[in-house]
Amino acid sequence: MPGSLHLHRLVLPMKHIFQRKLFPLSMLIILLALCCSVCAPVAASDSELEQFKSSWDAARRGDHATFGQLKQNLKSYVLYPYLQYEDYRNRRATIATDEMAEFLASHEDWAFTTGLRHAWLKSMARKGRWADLLAHSEGVTDTVLRCHRARGQIILKQTENLLAEAQRL
Repeated sequence: MPGSLHLHRLVLPMKHIFQRKLFPLSMLIILLALCCSVCAPVAASDSELEQFKSSWDAARRGDHATFGQLKQNLKSYVLYPYLQYEDYRNRRATIATDEMAEFLASHEDWAFTTGLRHAWLKSMARKGRWADLLAHSEGVTDTVLRCHRARGQIILKQTENLLAEAQRL
């Protein structure tokens, strides 16, 4: 294969490696060669990139039907979670609570998660979905969300420890 690494050309014969005490260096070379050949990023094809852009636009426009069709071929695409994010961001007020909670839990370390979670919780407050808000807002630090959470607790008559929370606000 053109441009590929040929390990047999990089590494001295094994008997010379041990005789010359080059074993640690040779192992490093082998590991680097394997990492470079195995872990090299695979470039997206032009068609994948175009599908990604079209899917993103459909999600951004709120065209969930078109988005649903386009995303099917991109599930193994490295940026697929960002497509899901854009779709969920646009549907945050109407999406099933369990679906959104599962997505956020499975992507908790991703950069978009905190912002999406906050937007989702705020949309619950606007719609008066207090039980869902309380179930998914434990430990929020955003002041607005803490106020929404306290309001939900008052509405649902879950006022235990509410005075202490109000004092911290």
